[in-house]
Parts: sequence; structure tokens; C-alpha cells
Amino acid sequence: MNNRIKILISTIVILMLFSCGKKNDTKGIGFKLDILPKIISYDNANVLTLTDKLYINMNFEYKLTDKFEKLNDKMVVFVHFWRKKQDKMLLNFDHTFKSVGIKDISKWTKGDVFKYSKKIYIPKFLDDYDAEFDGFEKINLTIGLHEPNSSTKKIVLFHKEIRVEAEESHAPAINYQDGWHDIETNPKAKENFKKWQWTTRKAICIIDNKNYEVSNPKNYTLIIRGGASKNILKDQSVIFKINGKELDKFIPKGETFEKEYIITPAQMGTDYMFTLNIESDMFFVPSKLDPNSKDNRELGMQIYYIYFRESIK
Repeated sequence: MNNRIKILISTIVILMLFSCGKKNDTKGIGFKLDILPKIISYDNANVLTLTDKLYINMNFEYKLTDKFEKLNDKMVVFVHFWRKKQDKMLLNFDHTFKSVGIKDISKWTKGDVFKYSKKIYIPKFLDDYDAEFDGFEKINLTIGLHEPNSSTKKIVLFHKEIRVEAEESHAPAINYQDGWHDIETNPKAKENFKKWQWTTRKAICIIDNKNYEVSNPKNYTLIIRGGASKNILKDQSVIFKINGKELDKFIPKGETFEKEYIITPAQMGTDYMFTLNIESDMFFVPSKLDPNSKDNRELGMQIYYIYFRESIK
């Protein structure tokens, strides 16, 4: 079965779902969605494709037609990413119009057009080592309006099956070289802080340069989430360098920090790889602070997360 037939069948199934019984009523609200960055699937370029461990911009547009029916101001937007295979929610991103600076829905009138963007993070959830993993998973993305804690019928404005592929198949590879200790975990820690690696005073990453020998080089977003031992190294400075040039130097205000940068093609250079250094001007050895400790490691800081993908700004 070729790709065009598959897409046609999927479209028919969705239309049948909305045609069974009462036709889906959008209350005269036209809706358009654009997602950036756009990812081209390796074996099917005709489907909406995302990856896990990815920040995306979801650009929403609502256009009120002549058939628009007045709605009450309790309506909120629901954005649901539903894992079909596991039959459970992957991501729920409900929000109010007030949160994006749009007037109450009760004051909307025919001809109004409303636009806004939301940055959403698709978490890491695919398991490349699962024997049943096919390289992607199908997710239902549904967007619409509903009134919380009410039996009022939802207004479905968008429903589409999307394909989520493993981050590793599209993202630049980050290779942890010198200056990194083994991964440690704490299942009881807060989300996003359950896994980390300690650095020494200087840790080096080698990152693939996706701009190498391309005609249209792009900016990339670098996000680093880390932890500082403020009770031990109160005034410790953290230094980030790209290809040996200082990107940033700062003293963390708290025990954790998160920094985001736009890395340009010029900063990445013209080679097929570039270096990211994470350095500190202070370090400690646990066994020298606590006579009962057998930990003789040189410790700089904890790094929970390094994100490096094509920029959506």
C-alpha cells in the first residue's frame, strides 16, 4: 500500500468519526495550526512529524465566520497529545485565552481573527531499545474548546494523527568526552531533576555541526540545566564556551540554573563538529570535606540536561 492510499484512508477514518451521529460543530470558528520546526520524516514526507525531546512553536489562528455562535467566557483551549498504542495522555496543554492576551471569548464577534504562539516541550518517551519499537509512534493531536467541570459538549477544531520519531534520528549527536562522571539518578527527585552527571572542573562535549556543508545554515538553540553546590561553593562561577570562545560566565543565584542561548552558524564554525566546554572556577572533593566519605572525585557542578536543536525563534 503506497503512502497516498494510507493518507487517504486515514483522512476517511477521521471524517467518518466526525460523521457518525451528529456532525462535528465548530460553532463557526475557523482554525489553523502551524508547527515549527518542520521535520521531514525519512520514509514518509507526507505526514506531520515531530520527535520526542523537542521544543516546538505551535502557532494558533482562530477566524470567526458568518456562522459564529456566541460562547460563554468559561471556555478554554484544550491541546491533547494522545498515545494511541498505550491509550493514554502524553501531554495535556490546556490554556485560557486570557493567558495569551486575547479578550474574553464572550466578546468575540463575526470577522474577528486571533493569533498567538505557544512553545511546548515534547518530552523524551520513546524507547529505542524496545524490541517492538518501529522507529516511530503514532499520536493523536486534538485541539478545541471546552468548559471545565461542565457536561457541555467539546468543540473540536483540529484532529490529526501525527508521527513522533526518536530524537536521536534527527538531533545533532552530543558526545560527552573528557570531564564527565557516570550518570546518577534519584527517582524521588522532582521531574527534570531525576538524572544528572557531575562534571570535573572542565567538561567537554563534541556536538555534530548540522550546518556543515549546507547551503542554508541555521541558528540552533542551546539549553543547559544544571545544579550548583551553593552550600559548599557559594561564589562558584560557571563558564560556557563554544569552540574555545566564551559564551557566558555567571554565578548561579540558586542551587539550580537553566540557561538558553541562540548559537549561530558562525559560532559553530565550518568543521563537521564543534566543542562545548562547561567549566567552573571552583571544585570540591567530597572525601576532603567529610572524613566518612570515600568519594574521591573532583566535582564541579551537576548537569541535568543539554538540549541542542534547530532554533524555532
